[in-house]
Amino acid sequence: MKRRQREVLQVDLFPFLSVLACLMGSLMLITLSFVGGKASNPEEQFGVRHDPNNVPHLVIWDGSTILVTDGQKRVRVPWALAKANGGNNDTAFGELLRTMKADRRNHYLFIFVRPSGFGNFASTVQDLATEQNLRYGHWPIAQSRSVSLKIEEPEEGGGHG
Repeated sequence: MKRRQREVLQVDLFPFLSVLACLMGSLMLITLSFVGGKASNPEEQFGVRHDPNNVPHLVIWDGSTILVTDGQKRVRVPWALAKANGGNNDTAFGELLRTMKADRRNHYLFIFVRPSGFGNFASTVQDLATEQNLRYGHWPIAQSRSVSLKIEEPEEGGGHG
C-alpha cells in the first residue's frame, strides 16, 4: 500500500515582498520630490554693500499685506493697519517709516513685489513711500520665493587687487 503524502500548505512571500518594494519606492520618490523642491527654490539673496550712510530696509508686498523684515525678525502687517494714519502707527511698518523719516538721507527701502501685488502696488505702498519722501526701489519677486538682503562687508584695504 502506498502511503498517502501529506499536502503541505505553502505560503508564497513573493507578492508581499513585491508590494512592500513598490511601497518603499513610492515613499522614496515622494521624499526626494519634497527635498528636490526645497533645493530648487532656495532663498534669493540680494547683496548690498555695507555703508553706514545708506542703511537698507526690506519689505515684501503681496497685494494685501506687507512683510517687514528687520534682521532675523519678520512681521506680516495687513495693509489696512499699515497705512492707518498715513503710516504713522504702532505697527512694524509704522516703526520702520518713523526710523526712515528721522534720517531720510541715510536709509533706503527695498520693496519686493509679488505677482499678487502688481495690480495695486502703485496705489498703495509706492504712493505712501512717495508721500513720505523716502528713498526706495522696487523689484518683482516670484510668488513663493523667499528673499533676503545680505550685507556685504567692504574688502580690507579697499583696493581693486
